[in-house]
Amino acid sequence: MPRSAPRTKVETRLSSNDFSRPKKLAGQKRSSMSALVRDAVLRYLNDTEQKENAEYERPTVQAIKAMTNRVCALLARTEIKVDTLFHLTAVSVKKDVFAEALNTARSKVSQKLDEDEKRISQKMGRTMQ
Repeated sequence: MPRSAPRTKVETRLSSNDFSRPKKLAGQKRSSMSALVRDAVLRYLNDTEQKENAEYERPTVQAIKAMTNRVCALLARTEIKVDTLFHLTAVSVKKDVFAEALNTARSKVSQKLDEDEKRISQKMGRTMQ
């Protein structure tokens, strides 16, 4: 049977009023006072660490959101411009010429994406090793 990690004892004093609350809760939960207080202390420590981490991470999260918003705005502006050119081209040339140009563009973009995806995944693989 594996041994549990050694434990250190912690003692504290509570007023009668404060003592009655955890004692009552421990009775309701059918738990020992030690287990209840241990859980309370650990929960408090975890909550405190999470709050500290959140405050540390907050500027980073805000910066990422701002960058995401800028990228989304750029994509929207680009989409409007591309759609305008697409429409102007579609009404200016014969349908078969436009369809051929569209298929060629799709093929080139697809090939380029595949090449970029392979390059990025290889680079990530080297980074992770």
